Order: sequence, then C-alpha cells, then structure tokens
Amino acid sequence: MRSWLFDGQGTEMATHLADICGTAFHLADFPSGHRLFGQGEPGDRVYVIISGLVKMSCTVAHGSEVVRDVKGPGDVVGELSIFDPGPRGESATCQTLVRTGWLTGSSLRRLAHRHPDLTQRWLQALSRQVQERESEIADVVAADVATRVARQIVGLADRFGQHVDPTVHVYHSLTRHEFAQLAGARREAVSQALAKFVERGWLVTTPGGFDVYDLDALRRRAQGAFPDVRRRCPA
Repeated sequence: MRSWLFDGQGTEMATHLADICGTAFHLADFPSGHRLFGQGEPGDRVYVIISGLVKMSCTVAHGSEVVRDVKGPGDVVGELSIFDPGPRGESATCQTLVRTGWLTGSSLRRLAHRHPDLTQRWLQALSRQVQERESEIADVVAADVATRVARQIVGLADRFGQHVDPTVHVYHSLTRHEFAQLAGARREAVSQALAKFVERGWLVTTPGGFDVYDLDALRRRAQGAFPDVRRRCPA
C-alpha cells in the first residue's frame, strides 16, 4: 500500500500516519453508501483511505451522475481542498465499509511545511492525475470501446487485484452501468466488449468485479490505440 502522503505497507499505515501527523490525524470508519463529501459542498478535509473502496463521481449538465474513478487503500481523496477550501468538484461515496484517516487542509499544509519531501511527492501525484485525465480524453477521442474497457480492467487489476495463481481477482464494487461510465462508453457496447473477452478466455465477470485469467492478453489489447500505455500506479 503506497501513497504520496505515506510510503508504507499494509496495516502499519494508520499507525505511521498517526505518528507523522500527531493529533491532527483522525481515524474514522464509514459504512457502504456513506458520502464523504458531495459535489458543490465546501470542504477542508483530506481523507487517506486505509481500507475499502470509494467511488468518485460528478453530476453533469443534464443531472446524471457519472463515475470518474474508484479510490482504494493508499489513495488520498479531497486533496485539492489544500489549495482551495471552496466547493468540491466531485462527490466521494463509500462503496464498501471504508476506514479512513482524515485531517484538515490547514493541518496538511503545516505538515508539508515540516516535511519538504512530502510537498515534492504531493506535486508528483497531482502531475500524475493531470496525465491520467489527458490520457482519458485521448482514449475517448481515439480508442475503440474494447481498448477502453481493457484499459480499465488492467488499471483496476494493477491497483486492486488479488493474485491467486493463475487468477487475478478484481473487485471494483461498481454496477455494470457505472463501469461503462468509467470506460466512457454505452453499457451495451461495454457488455459486447466484455463478452468477447469472456469468449477468448481472458476473464469472467463477477458481481462487482472480474476474475482475470490472462492479464497479459488484456494488457496487449489495452495498448491497441496507443503503444505507450503506462500502468496506473497509486500516488
């Protein structure tokens, strides 16, 4: 489990974060369905996910909710409030039981002042987020649906996959409709792409996830439009 805020492993994360942040760091558990914050709400809290999954979404012009990302252990949520405590640009909803550690933006700014290396990792993480958004835009413009679906599966497997040879179990917690939003395509088209992957023996679908049998084949398919596809790594 790696994070730009903390470079650590497993269950040690909460203890080490508390040691680094002191009394400014607060542990909290939230049930599935709990909204950490909503789009448009003011916010000055930064959350570090210790366990569980959080769905990031936004509401578009016609009022529909669109899933943008899934965050998991080691990810930091709401960090832009460090710069601007104004209205949130997206919503964060717990998809499972979630344990987080949170601190205020002002506390994190003081922490960054005391630990200059933290500021460097923070800027690198923000840079990666910008690169990922640019890649997503390029995908929508140039990549076919199967390529986009393969990329999402590979990215989720790299981040959340549990390897039990020869299978990689991937649980993302999303409905098929939400996963289609994540891939930037219609549900019907995504279902067709998944059916082809199943037919080829690369994976099977499971409730809220996939059992992947040939991650290398999916990775090659994910490179269909752009040969320089990079693995998505936690900040």
